Amino acid sequence: MSETPLGEALDDDDMRKMLAISDKLKAYTEDIADSVLPFLGTTLLLMHRIAMGSGSPFAPYVSTFPKSHDCTLCWDDAAMKELKGTAVQHTGRAKSKDVFRRHILPVLEQQPSLWPGADYAAFEHAAGMVQSRSFRLNEENFLTGEAVEGKELYLIPGIDMLNHRTKATEVNSSLQQQEKKVVKQYGGSAEGVYFQGFFAINADKPIKAGEEVVISYGNLSDAQLLQIYGFVEEHEGFTNPWNSVSIPVSTVDQALGSVQPAKQEKSQKRKRQDERAAAPFKITEADPVPESLVVYIAKLAHEGMDGFEAMLSLLSLAGQLMAAYEGSQQGDQDALRSGAAQGRLRAAMLVRVGERHLLRKFKEAVIRLMTGRDKDGNRIYADDEEEGDDEDEDVDEDADEDAVSGGRTDEEGQDEGSIDDDEEAEGEEQASRK
Repeated sequence: MSETPLGEALDDDDMRKMLAISDKLKAYTEDIADSVLPFLGTTLLLMHRIAMGSGSPFAPYVSTFPKSHDCTLCWDDAAMKELKGTAVQHTGRAKSKDVFRRHILPVLEQQPSLWPGADYAAFEHAAGMVQSRSFRLNEENFLTGEAVEGKELYLIPGIDMLNHRTKATEVNSSLQQQEKKVVKQYGGSAEGVYFQGFFAINADKPIKAGEEVVISYGNLSDAQLLQIYGFVEEHEGFTNPWNSVSIPVSTVDQALGSVQPAKQEKSQKRKRQDERAAAPFKITEADPVPESLVVYIAKLAHEGMDGFEAMLSLLSLAGQLMAAYEGSQQGDQDALRSGAAQGRLRAAMLVRVGERHLLRKFKEAVIRLMTGRDKDGNRIYADDEEEGDDEDEDVDEDADEDAVSGGRTDEEGQDEGSIDDDEEAEGEEQASRK
């Protein structure tokens, strides 16, 4: 449908070659984590191309860039206050300035002729362009055949104008890397045949005349979209199916501290040192109480912790997390529906509403576990025997209740009622933007 030769894209590999002119710069880049270098390398290369002005072969492409962007890396402290408590609360300008000081400034000082007059403002602009307009292409794992996100980061002229849709039914195209035979002509005759790589936009379904060509940047949450691209796509009910809330194991441990038996605290702390460094518990619409969290609580209950009290602690934790956000759920929803909130405030509200919604789902699911009921009010645990006298059924019910509520009754239970790649949020991206 549309093709762009690989040679017309900007990527961090060009930056590595350019930095090789200096042993100090080469050594410096080798010390930077592989997960960070593609982004910083591509940003440095773009800063160099911009500094070249009209003398750069990429000048026509650079001229298409907007003068500003809304990626959170340029949000000041006042704007970031609106994102307090969210997954991206630590991704503002303060963090960007720290990255500039630690990783970018040393390179600029080593070879100032490559970046004449470059300063933090130049970095912030270039970083925003790279973050919001670059792509990573999936690579195939040669052992499993599974598509995995590639490491290379590309700025691709023309293709970066394509917009994103979250719903798969609304996506009509995809970005792919392809090779094809090219015949080189000389004097009217074929001089040779070789293979050339292309970035290609392929239509995945029929596209009508005048219909917008859209792709998916990946399965990204509202927080990820705002941090990386500077926008949040609005959905009915303000819910994005890829939204998530991650709760570190250490945060859960802290919440459970008050119900942990003192005599076991030391041994449990030692046993869970490795677990605290493990992946956080991820709350989603489809899985409001992750199985990993249920297993974790069950393990602690087996070691002597009161299971019912542990569940109450989780409810309290959810309330604390919800209270950390600015504003209120109802107030944010009213402002969004009325149109009173616009710009960055609106984007922040969309992120807050989506995350609070998941925490509310989490609380509801925890209560259901405590009471032994599903979301429709039906018992989670069915009796083993369909027939039996009333006395046996009562015993079975009591046993089931004990299993989920630590010996408490249903009635008792009902009464109690985050610039660096490591900051991004996770997205299973398919031929997607960074």
